[in-house]
Amino acid sequence: MSAETPVKTILVLSANPRGTRPLRLDEEIREIEQGLQRSKKRESFAFKSGQAVRDFDIHRSILDHDPQIIHFSGHGTGEQGLVFEDNIGQQKLVDAEALAGLFELFALQIECVVLNACYSKIQAKAIAQHIDYVIGMSKEIGDAAAIKFAVGFYDALGAGRDVEFSYKLGCRVIRMAGIPEHLTPQLFRKKDYSGENIDTTPLPTSPPQDARNTTVISPPASATTPLVPRQEEPNIAQYRQKVEEFASDGVISDIESLILNHLQNQLRLTDEQARGVREEVLEPYEIYKQQFEKKVAEQGYPLREKAQAELKKLQNYYKIKDEYINLVNQEAEKQEAEKLRGQEESRRIQAQQEHENNLRRYEQELSKALKAGYPLNEFVRNGLKNFQQSLGLTNEDVAPIEQRLLAPKQTEYERQQQEVERLRQQKLEQQRLEYQRQQAELQRQREPKSPSIIQTQPFEFETATLTVKTITEKRPRLFGFLEDTSTSTSCDITRSRGRAESFKEDLGNGVFLEMVEIPGGSFLMGSPENELERSDYESPQHKVNIKPFFMGKFPVTQEQYQAIMGENPSHFQGKNKPVERVRWDNAVDFCGRISKRTGKTYRLPSEAEWEYACRAGTRTPFHFGETITTDLANYDGNYTYGSGPKGKYLEQTTDVGSFPANTFGLYDIHGNVWEWCQDSWHKNYQGAPNNGSAWNDNENNYRLLRGGSWRHLPRICRSAFRAWYERGNSDVNFGFRVVVACSRAS
Repeated sequence: MSAETPVKTILVLSANPRGTRPLRLDEEIREIEQGLQRSKKRESFAFKSGQAVRDFDIHRSILDHDPQIIHFSGHGTGEQGLVFEDNIGQQKLVDAEALAGLFELFALQIECVVLNACYSKIQAKAIAQHIDYVIGMSKEIGDAAAIKFAVGFYDALGAGRDVEFSYKLGCRVIRMAGIPEHLTPQLFRKKDYSGENIDTTPLPTSPPQDARNTTVISPPASATTPLVPRQEEPNIAQYRQKVEEFASDGVISDIESLILNHLQNQLRLTDEQARGVREEVLEPYEIYKQQFEKKVAEQGYPLREKAQAELKKLQNYYKIKDEYINLVNQEAEKQEAEKLRGQEESRRIQAQQEHENNLRRYEQELSKALKAGYPLNEFVRNGLKNFQQSLGLTNEDVAPIEQRLLAPKQTEYERQQQEVERLRQQKLEQQRLEYQRQQAELQRQREPKSPSIIQTQPFEFETATLTVKTITEKRPRLFGFLEDTSTSTSCDITRSRGRAESFKEDLGNGVFLEMVEIPGGSFLMGSPENELERSDYESPQHKVNIKPFFMGKFPVTQEQYQAIMGENPSHFQGKNKPVERVRWDNAVDFCGRISKRTGKTYRLPSEAEWEYACRAGTRTPFHFGETITTDLANYDGNYTYGSGPKGKYLEQTTDVGSFPANTFGLYDIHGNVWEWCQDSWHKNYQGAPNNGSAWNDNENNYRLLRGGSWRHLPRICRSAFRAWYERGNSDVNFGFRVVVACSRAS
């Protein structure tokens, strides 16, 4: 930048308070700044701006930036003033006298003021007493016209042109854009208005739809209802006659405007005289259109009969031709049709977006399920199907997603299955022989003629009972006439001490397996039909007789599994955590090895033995009561059962014995890890044995799991809930607990 080049600062101030119609002020400021940046005289200007301007921000901004040109964008109200903001963002009006007084103090510094707001002509005239050039708006101006004027005006200034040329270019740019508001901006010069008594009466007009005003200024009665015929000069009368001829349909076309401009020059009329005649001739049409649009905004289109009758009176009063009325109605019909099309398109787009969002949600849920394991079991598939239906998606909608996500999983699964099948065929005969041997050994153990004698020791343990209480509160209303009643529930946990018999099995290296004596008895296996969130798999309830046996106090731990099997497959490591990721065959192998080491016959519990031991003489959904809390078991506490509260979701296994035992002295019987049972899967209890033995089908590879786990819903942790998986499957929540059927010393 040359040292001789004077730099002028342009200060743009804007305000759009709460409660006023939103304006495109950011766009206007951006257009001004970008136009100056690209101009050839850009080094001659410095650009500053301020938004959400309050009345006292005006003088502060002038003092801070020393501008030569000030541009205001916002709302105007005519005589009441320009609209700024107060301290809480509400409207604050500043009138013409106050603005003129402020700018008088800076008259030696400021060269030009642009008031880009409706009816700002009043303030412009007042300020022009002190400032060389002031531009204001003679009537209401729309957002589009205001922005076009600013673009043309500052493009010209940036090219080095003076204010008067820049003003004219701004008006021409409005007209070039096809906006019929090019006569709205007006330029006032100090030399023309010095000492003049400023007329602050606004011109009556019909506002554009995007007008920059907050209060519509009503025209004075004399402007629309003249009492005495006017005596005009012949040249003005001749010009008026031609304007009335062209405006008979309420519109002056571009060609007609060219003819009128030529006639204006011939008759030597000023722009202000010609503009005044045009506005007076067109004013009845604009008044009619303003009232028409007001009623459409209030009632919608088509108008009610009463509104049409009122508009007919206005038409007759101003003698407006039906041709213009038809044009107004046609435009309203067109706008209403476009509005309806827009609403329909908006609804269509919204529905499409909702559909796409639902597809994404389904894909996310399917991906989450696949990460947990493949193939998907029936429980997961049913859950996905219910989720699909809740989203309103058809099978055709989700087919591409399932094809894309399931195809690679299925390919990999089939490859793995082929390899597994190859190995299984080699071991199948050996497994069957081993299974027959185990069954023979089990049968031998059931024979009372030669029981093994086990020495037991008593032990004490903490147990808990959960009680759901309903609390009813009565509150007197005003004056004590009636009472309001509200109810709520709470879960009370009562802890107590229990006592049972047990023995310890030495697994070597200081590792022991504790086995608890389970007394014989009978119970109703399965769930009653009125139990909350039960399934038909748990039916029918039937009486089962159980012989005494010993059961592991805890699920088999990682330390115990390592001692017998020489490995630890668990995902969540910790010697006192339950072992997981165990297949059914691994659990059976563990029982065989520990039996060989100890001389006792260890095995998995039958399904009946497991439920009998879990219930410990209770008939409620859980051994501690009607519901469950995360104070008593490890499960997904984001979900509830019955009246139970939400709790913690630990997202992993916990050390065994972290929660109270049941009354038999067994720990972690609800949640933490699933526990394998001997039995094959059967879809209900029709034909089930009633003597506590395992119900097996050698050709059925699906085996039972009981107790739920750390990542399952509370209903799945119920005493009666049954799950099934292929014996070769393992997961981060598959564990087991062992039993031994031996007599103890009396």
